[in-house]
Amino acid sequence: MITPPIPKVVYLNESKFRDVMLSLRRRGNAHQRAYDKACSLITGLSYGMEELNKLTNKGESRIKHCRKYDLSQDAHRLVTLHTDGYIYLLHVGTHEEVDKWLDQNRGLTITVHAETKKIQVTHVTRIEEGGARESAGPNFSAITDENIPYLKRLDGFDVRELLAQPFLIKQLEALNENSTEDDIQEITAHIAESDSLLTHRVEG
Repeated sequence: MITPPIPKVVYLNESKFRDVMLSLRRRGNAHQRAYDKACSLITGLSYGMEELNKLTNKGESRIKHCRKYDLSQDAHRLVTLHTDGYIYLLHVGTHEEVDKWLDQNRGLTITVHAETKKIQVTHVTRIEEGGARESAGPNFSAITDENIPYLKRLDGFDVRELLAQPFLIKQLEALNENSTEDDIQEITAHIAESDSLLTHRVEG
């Protein structure tokens, strides 16, 4: 029996999902607990666990393929869209906030180019060929209010001691929580190419 591939869990920058997750955490108390449950649920979805027991009893007709998950006895909900091998994280909040968001985004559709299979999304998980997972999934419990670039969080670290190319330095220093998987792959590819050229020149 062939096991179906695990969907990739992603979120659209345009949906402001990261921002609403941060807002939920900042509000504390029941909102904080709902945020924690959302983090756990997202991790489960990243590993292919459907979490069907958390689905709301009511279906959703405003957005096709939309699923709503209860986070706190119907007081908070997580909204996702499942299609084309992806699970899109759309919104999270109280029942009223989610209902308002669904009304404002009625008829929303997300499509993938038939030939390139590309869509402008922020990847938060990645599945390698053969089904092995490179990442444990999106870790929203680690997001920060300030969204300081990653390298600036390392005390005493200066990337200029490792790289001389201004372009690569600028790109690396700009990586933060909003950087996509494609952004990271692109800069690492440039670094690998740069190392290869340098080795070739030295050996030549």
